[in-house]
Amino acid sequence: MALRVEHSKKALEFFIRMSNEGKHFSVLSIFCSVLDNTRSILQYRKHPDNVMDIYHTEVPVEHQGKGIAKVLVNEAFQYAAENNMKILPTCTYVDRFARKFANDEQKRIVLPLDSHL
Repeated sequence: MALRVEHSKKALEFFIRMSNEGKHFSVLSIFCSVLDNTRSILQYRKHPDNVMDIYHTEVPVEHQGKGIAKVLVNEAFQYAAENNMKILPTCTYVDRFARKFANDEQKRIVLPLDSHL
């Protein structure tokens, strides 16, 4: 299944339509997808110092293992890079992604967790 991430700048969100029957869920500062009243989300806060604090990701059990969280994280990293933002990976999934799977370009925009304590 090819996932296409869409961006609503007005609502500050990214979302994935899981299928033609799927619905999208609009929440301020959330990258998300909804299918059958379930949603996969990546939530973040914008700090005034141009930092995107990604603090939560969640994929329903029935959709786990399909790469959905990775698609959302990659889109968040791309958005941050294009907007000269840094990533603060306070979500454990995003922190693990940044340490183990991020490419060199993505690693350059990741801040250490203790930088905003």
